Amino acid sequence: MKKPKFASTMSLLTAAFVVVLFIFILNEIKRSAYKDDSEIQDGYYNVSVGEKEYKNVKLSELTFPTVEKGTLITYSTVLKGNTVDNPIIMLYSVHSAIKVYLDDKLIHEYGDTDWHMLGYGYMNVDLPDDYAGKTIRIEQIVNESGEVSSIYYPRIYDSRHLLHDTLDKNITPLVIDISLLVISLTIMLISMLFMNILPSLKNLVWLAVSFFCMGLWELCSYNLIWLFSDNLALRGYVEYCSLYIAPFFLTLYFFDDFYLKEKGKTRYLYAVILALQGIFPVLALLLHFTDVRHLPCMLLYNHILLFVDIIMILFMVIRQIKRKEAMHRSMLVGITVLIAFGICDLVRFNFFRYVKKSSQVHYTSYLLMGFFVFMITMIIDFFMNQRKGLYLEARNDALNRLAYVDMLTDIANRRRCEEVFDELVETGEIFGIISFDMNYLKLTNDKYGHMEGDRLLTDFSSLISGVFSEYGTVGRMGGDEFIVILRNVDKLQFELLEQKLEEKRLEISKDRKPFPINYAYGYCRSDDSELEIKDGSRKAVNEVYKIADARMYENKLAMKRKYSPMPGEPGWEGEING
Repeated sequence: MKKPKFASTMSLLTAAFVVVLFIFILNEIKRSAYKDDSEIQDGYYNVSVGEKEYKNVKLSELTFPTVEKGTLITYSTVLKGNTVDNPIIMLYSVHSAIKVYLDDKLIHEYGDTDWHMLGYGYMNVDLPDDYAGKTIRIEQIVNESGEVSSIYYPRIYDSRHLLHDTLDKNITPLVIDISLLVISLTIMLISMLFMNILPSLKNLVWLAVSFFCMGLWELCSYNLIWLFSDNLALRGYVEYCSLYIAPFFLTLYFFDDFYLKEKGKTRYLYAVILALQGIFPVLALLLHFTDVRHLPCMLLYNHILLFVDIIMILFMVIRQIKRKEAMHRSMLVGITVLIAFGICDLVRFNFFRYVKKSSQVHYTSYLLMGFFVFMITMIIDFFMNQRKGLYLEARNDALNRLAYVDMLTDIANRRRCEEVFDELVETGEIFGIISFDMNYLKLTNDKYGHMEGDRLLTDFSSLISGVFSEYGTVGRMGGDEFIVILRNVDKLQFELLEQKLEEKRLEISKDRKPFPINYAYGYCRSDDSELEIKDGSRKAVNEVYKIADARMYENKLAMKRKYSPMPGEPGWEGEING
C-alpha cells in the first residue's frame, strides 16, 4: 500500500517543481527583456484605395469598405525617428502582393496575384541605417475579396532585439501551444506504436491528430509561426489546412459512441456529419488550386462545421449523462470551457471585422486555453473510459472463466464443450473428436494424495493443450476424462498430431515421478463410415463423440491385456485405470 502513495506523492512534487520552474523561467525572460526602442510610424499618410485618395490622414482613423480582389492600395509617409540600430520595418499584410519603395527605390517585393496563397501576417523589411527622413511607399494588390478594410501603422525595430521581444510578449501562449503540440504528437506516436496491442488506442490517435492540428492553427493565430518561418504563404496553408482538417478527426474520435452504439436518426446524422467533414478539406483544396474559391473564403463554412461538431459532442455527453451511463462526465467540463472561449472569440472576431471594420491584426484567438483544457479533459476522459472498459472486460473474462473454464486445468469445461457442439451444428463443418481417459489417477490419489493427483491432471492437460489447442477446443469432461474437438483437420494432419503427442508424452514421462503420463484415447470424424446419422444435427455430433468414446474404451481394454508392472513397482497387480 505504501508504493502507490509514494508514487502519487512524487508525481505531485514533480508537477509542482515543473510549475515553479516554468514561473521562474517566465520571470527571468521578462526581467532580462531589452528596452523597447522600436518606433511606430504613426505620422500622416497619403493613401489611395483603388480610385479613392486620402491626403495627410492618420491610418488609425482611416476606414473603408472591404475591397475586392485586384484592388491596388498605396500608402506613403516620411519615416521619422531617432534612427534605430540595425533597423527593420515591420509591415502587416493581408492576402496581398506587396512592393516596398524607399525614395522611389524598390527595396522589397513579396508575392504575385497569380499565387494561390499569399497569406497574412507580419513581414520584415531591411532598412538602411540612414532611413530617417526618407519617404517609404507601400503598394499592395489585394488577392482575396472581403479581407482588407484597414491599414496598420508600420513599426521600426532593432533586428537584434526583435526575437527576444517577441518571446517576451508571447512566452505564455508559446509555452502552452508548444505543450499542446508536443503532448499531442507524443500521444499520437505512442498510441500508433501500441495500437496492435490495444485497438482502442486508435481513438486516442484521432484525438491527438485533431489537437495537433488545432495547436498548429493557434501557432498561426498568435503569429508564433514567425519564430520558425516568416513565409506568409506557408503560414496561410498551415493555418487553414489545420483548421479545416481538425474537425474530421475530432468527430472520428466519437465513432464508437455515435455510429456503433446509437441507432436510427442519431447514427445517420453522425455519418452525414463525418462524411461532410471528411469531404470539406479535400473539396476546399480542390477549389483553392483551381482558383474557383481560395481557402480563406471557405472559413465561414468551416466555422459552421466546427459549431456543429461541438453541439454534437455536447448533445452526446448530455444524452449519456441522462441515461446515467456517465462515460464522458470529465469531458463535459472541457466542452463547457471550450464553448465559453468559442463564444468569446466569435463575438470579438465579428466585432473587429464588422463593427470596427478592421482586419485581423489586433485579433488574437483565446481558444488556445480552451483547446488546452479540452485536450486535458479529453485525455482524462479517454483513460477513465479505458479503465472502466478494462474493468468490465476483466469482470466479463472472470465470469466467462467461471462459466466455461475448468479451474484446475485451465482448459474448457464440459459446458463450453457442449457449446462448441452447438456451434458445429450451426456451421455444418467437418470435425473430429478425440476422447481421452487418463490412467493412474485413482492410484495416484490413493497412494500419494490428491495434490499429486491434481498435478497429474494439470500435466496431462498441458500436454494435450500444447499439441491440439491451435487446431480446436481442448476440454475436460470430468474426472480423468478429456476431449479434443478438432476443426478442419484432415486424416494426414491427425496422424502427424498423433505422432507429435506421443513424442511429447515420452519426453515428459521420462523423468516424471511417481508415474509417467499414460492414457487411452479414441478418435472419430464427422464423415466416418460407421456413423448412422450424418445430417449435421446435434444427434449426429453426439454420435461422433459416442463412437470416439467407445473407441477409447476399446483402446483401454487393449492396454489392460498387455499391461506389465510399472518400473519401481515389481509384482504390482493393480489395473491400468487405477
